[in-house]
Amino acid sequence: MIPADFWRGFMKKVNPQLKSGAEVTMEVNPGTVEGDQLYRLRAAGFNRLSVGVQSLDDGCLRLLGRIHDAAEAQDTVRKARKAGFENLSLDLIYGIPGQTQEMWNRDLRRALELDPEHISCYQLTLEPHVPMYRRTVRGELNPCDDGWAAKMYFAADEILNEAGYEHYEVSSYCRDGDLRSRHNIRYWRRLSYTGLGPSAHSFDGSLRSWNVPSVADYANRMEKGETPVEGSEVPDERQQALEMLMLGLRWAGGVNIGLMRKRTGLVPKDSSVNTLLKREHVTVKDNTLVPTAGGMLFPAGNALMLWENLVNC
Repeated sequence: MIPADFWRGFMKKVNPQLKSGAEVTMEVNPGTVEGDQLYRLRAAGFNRLSVGVQSLDDGCLRLLGRIHDAAEAQDTVRKARKAGFENLSLDLIYGIPGQTQEMWNRDLRRALELDPEHISCYQLTLEPHVPMYRRTVRGELNPCDDGWAAKMYFAADEILNEAGYEHYEVSSYCRDGDLRSRHNIRYWRRLSYTGLGPSAHSFDGSLRSWNVPSVADYANRMEKGETPVEGSEVPDERQQALEMLMLGLRWAGGVNIGLMRKRTGLVPKDSSVNTLLKREHVTVKDNTLVPTAGGMLFPAGNALMLWENLVNC
């Protein structure tokens, strides 16, 4: 982890640009951050902490190759509270090879005992470059199939809703609307944002740009006073419509058809909307397509179906 002293200097330069009450999030992993670092991060100006718990089952953590155990994860949360963090988000993973429904339910309940303001539940994705993928290919591990993963997804929806959390995005739950992740909402609403660092993307509402991926190249350009931007594009109307559908159908804000008409001159056919209504993947409220918990499972497929049935208006 980058030392807290670096972030203190960084935040001194950033703070004058922040609005009062801005949400400032730092991501940390148990086993890589100590109590004194948490105090320093809080003093530097970070007011929200996202903790990469992943699981509260030691067997799952070992399989995932994490360097911490469940006790360390719980200890990190307690230390974060003592350091003054009043807004905590915990990341959990489901669909781990060998993980049963009972194990996942227990993870969720143990996470609730820590009383976080926000919980993110991500389905495990196996990438070719990670050891677990290679073990799966060799037949040493049995991957979780989509049907079983869907049961875990709906279990999270049920357990966390019963505990008073709002399921506001496919992977995200919060105790109330004010605790929704603000930076993620900007992406889903296609609002402007600035990305700093190698490979970071930025968007000003119309122009999208991205930085060079190489750390050395990025640092070299910055030292020379050159732009680190590698490329940019302005999405056309159909691209904008697809983005509005893809992003809107993954969270509770949904897709405002009136706004899509205003920005792109395109709207989905009534017949395609009716198809999603019959599948109970969306509801319609105030001319907005709002995904259900079931619909959030298929944002890409549903968005593509609507996009292929756009009409000029």
